[in-house]
Amino acid sequence: MEKENMDGRFKDFGDAFLAGFNTAAPANYDQDADCETDSPWCCPWYWEDMKGWFDYNLSAYEMGKAFAEKNFDEIEEAFNQDDEEGI
Repeated sequence: MEKENMDGRFKDFGDAFLAGFNTAAPANYDQDADCETDSPWCCPWYWEDMKGWFDYNLSAYEMGKAFAEKNFDEIEEAFNQDDEEGI
């Protein structure tokens, strides 16, 4: 498989995952601020073993939504702390 095709498929996966994630994320979630961190919540493939969140039975959108729902309280708390610190 050509590299461009692999990159394109990953981008499609990432876009769909992010859309699902944003649908289920807390109201105080800020994706721009999240993406500036070393371990963004919206991209668990950067910091968590895929076994913890990847499910072949779900679409990328459904996985993103499920990941945000599973970690909702932690995400909300993280962004509450950012608000309190003025970030």
